[in-house]
Amino acid sequence: MKILIADDNRTNLKLLHAVLHAEGHDVVEAIDGEEALAVLGREVVDAVISDILMPKVDGYRLCYEIRRNQRTHDLPIVIYTATYTSPADEKLCLDLGANQYIRKPASTSQLIAAIRDAVDGPHNQPLEILSATDVLREYSERLVDKLEERNIELIRRTEELAASQLQLHNLLAHSPAVLYALQVDGDRLTPTIVSDNIERLLGIQGENTNYEWWMDSLHPDDRDRVLAMPKHCQDSDESTMEYRIRHADGSYRWIEDSSRILRDETGAVSKIVGVWMDVTDRKLVEEELKQTLDRLEIKVQERTAALAQTVEQLKWAKETADSANRSKSEFLSRMSHELRTPMNSILGFGQLLEFSKLDEQQAESVDHILKAGRHLLTLINEVLEISRIEAGSIAISLEPVAVAEVLDEAISLMKPVARERGVALEVLSKPTTLVKADRQRLRQVLLNLISNAIKYNVDGGKVILGVVDDSSGTTTVEIHDTGRGIPPSMIGRLFTPFDRLAADASGIEGTGLGLALSKSLTNAMGGDLTFVTEQGVGSCFRVTLTKVDESEITERSTSPLGFDSEVWGDAKGRILVIEDNSMNARLLERLFADYPQIELVTTMQGRLGLELATDQPPDAILLDMHLPDMNGKEVLSALKANIKLREIPVIIITADAFSGQSQDLLQSGAFRYLTKPFILSELISAVKAALNKEERIDSNAI
Repeated sequence: MKILIADDNRTNLKLLHAVLHAEGHDVVEAIDGEEALAVLGREVVDAVISDILMPKVDGYRLCYEIRRNQRTHDLPIVIYTATYTSPADEKLCLDLGANQYIRKPASTSQLIAAIRDAVDGPHNQPLEILSATDVLREYSERLVDKLEERNIELIRRTEELAASQLQLHNLLAHSPAVLYALQVDGDRLTPTIVSDNIERLLGIQGENTNYEWWMDSLHPDDRDRVLAMPKHCQDSDESTMEYRIRHADGSYRWIEDSSRILRDETGAVSKIVGVWMDVTDRKLVEEELKQTLDRLEIKVQERTAALAQTVEQLKWAKETADSANRSKSEFLSRMSHELRTPMNSILGFGQLLEFSKLDEQQAESVDHILKAGRHLLTLINEVLEISRIEAGSIAISLEPVAVAEVLDEAISLMKPVARERGVALEVLSKPTTLVKADRQRLRQVLLNLISNAIKYNVDGGKVILGVVDDSSGTTTVEIHDTGRGIPPSMIGRLFTPFDRLAADASGIEGTGLGLALSKSLTNAMGGDLTFVTEQGVGSCFRVTLTKVDESEITERSTSPLGFDSEVWGDAKGRILVIEDNSMNARLLERLFADYPQIELVTTMQGRLGLELATDQPPDAILLDMHLPDMNGKEVLSALKANIKLREIPVIIITADAFSGQSQDLLQSGAFRYLTKPFILSELISAVKAALNKEERIDSNAI
């Protein structure tokens, strides 16, 4: 196994390297998180062991960056720290995606076991709710906690020194504190009493101390301040000074000079009595504390600046990702033809080979080619569909759709798959409800959901389907399965493209795009796709759409049927209807049934419509925009490109009412553009104009 170690302590690096190498692992070293990310950018490793407190990029950030990178997001991570050891530190590590968290020092067996558990166990993913602001706040909170801990420790040490100082005062007679008395004569101070323990303090005997020695021993930086002491004594009877005085060995000791003045009968200062305390250790601690606080302050400023920069970088990265996503969608759309053309050759020649005389091994190879080709074609279609949705370029034709009819079509298509899998399909209820939807897209969503319910079911399981009307004005299609359900840890990833929730290991084929595409399509139709699941029991997916007011449809569709034949005048001819919505097709058939001078031919597919028009050119064509095999604009382009068909008037009938599309289609040669639900009198007027060879509408008039 190849393991990356990130630790700014080179001793720790060497130790971990030796331990892991002895266990037979290859080891890559990084002195901090930034270097570790660089290593991951150029090398493939099997696991990462990281400290938390590191310069440039720390362990928290390293976890976050590994988990957000598509190439490394499943990489096992073990945090190994001696500084950040609180439960809050451990929680933040695990929230950011670490698999294991252990504290230094740990035994070799603990470390090896942690690595094994990280590799073999489930891979933690960062909490989805953990935004860039959350990360900044969590970082700051952990840093403040560490500052508080250090401050408490330093305060404790200062209190201990203060207690020691008090104890020294109480035990002055038996302590190394030096007692002294000075005779004041103007600005001159003459020692009259110096306790013998000065030798322990400064390495000099008491009898050798005098004013000249004292002045000569003062630290140059403290001399002026100390010599001014008598003047300060006039303002207060007690004072304390700290200054440095030279030891006999040449070093300087910090002295806390606590003094009290004695006055004569005139009130003038006559003597100064006091105590010398050696406070060198305390001063060193205070200096260390000051330096530590200064360093921590710098660290806080650096970390705050770094986190602010990180937030900006994340913002920039999001903008870059959005831009890249738009570019990706545009690229994939443009590549549609280039991707499908070679796939057509692969599948076409594969099918030719399939019908050839092949031996068993060759037949098996051809079968693998065809299965892989069809799988890739499905993947191409779904990726392109999602890309169009993301780019906002997918065309949705919302019109009244009979849910029961679409559900029947989907069930009919999926019955062979269910039989092969040994799964029963059961329909509970199918009310004759109309919903606002794109028929083709709704069928695609239901096929995806029913297919999943069959594929991920148990052997001999059941798929239960039903349609439920809600009083709130919605209709819901429910697809229940008796499968294994979805683990709670994976629910948040359910609609993520290409994430199959570990289904790859089950051997079940799929692209990981079906649910993401189904939810996007449902949302695009103004509906919602939700689910409930219970592990070991099964799941239920619900497609909820808005109901259509059937009374309005009935009123619009039946009002013109009372027209007599005079409405057509001399107009007569053969009309080709290319419409995949059976309800709309029946409406048109009913409308023209009473007029023998009008012959109606209907088809639900664009390519078949082109074939019918070529074999026997009609006098006019009614063309829907959304067909199961090709869109209406492609059909219109094919008609106008055919010298035999280009003069036939084409009336567009669609639910897309925005002017940009109408202008585009009229400029492309359409005769009229009518939106659903259309008023039948307007439709009759448009058909009559087409049959009488009137001039088509100029697109500039729209």
